[in-house]
Amino acid sequence: IFQGDLGRFGMWITALSLLVKTIPGMILGFGPGAYWGRDYPLHSEFMAMWFYFGLVGLFMLLCYIHSTWGFLWKSKNKVLMTSFLIICVDCVANFPFEIATTGFMGMIILGLIERERLNYEKGI
Repeated sequence: IFQGDLGRFGMWITALSLLVKTIPGMILGFGPGAYWGRDYPLHSEFMAMWFYFGLVGLFMLLCYIHSTWGFLWKSKNKVLMTSFLIICVDCVANFPFEIATTGFMGMIILGLIERERLNYEKGI
C-alpha cells in the first residue's frame, strides 16, 4: 500500500490490510515471523501479536494482561504494578520483546510477578 518510510500508523494499516484479506488470517494469524511487507518489525507488540497469532493470540494476551493487572491490584505491590504498566504502555507503539535487552528485562519482570502470584496463593 505505502512506499518508502511508513511511520507507525502506516505500518499498522499495511498489516491490517493483509489481515482483513482472509478470515483465517484474521482469526488465526499468519504465524511467527511472517512477512508483513517490510524487513523490520511492526512497531506495536499488540499489532504484531494480532498479525502473527490472530485474534486468538491477541485475546489470550489481553486475558493475561487483565488477570495479571487484577492480581497486582489485589496484591498492592506498587513496584511490580508500575513495571507491568510501563511494559504494557511500551508495547502499544514499540516492540520491546523483539529486542534482546528489553525482552530480557520484560521477562524478568513478568517472572517476578509470577513468583509474587505463587507466593500470594501459598500465603507466604
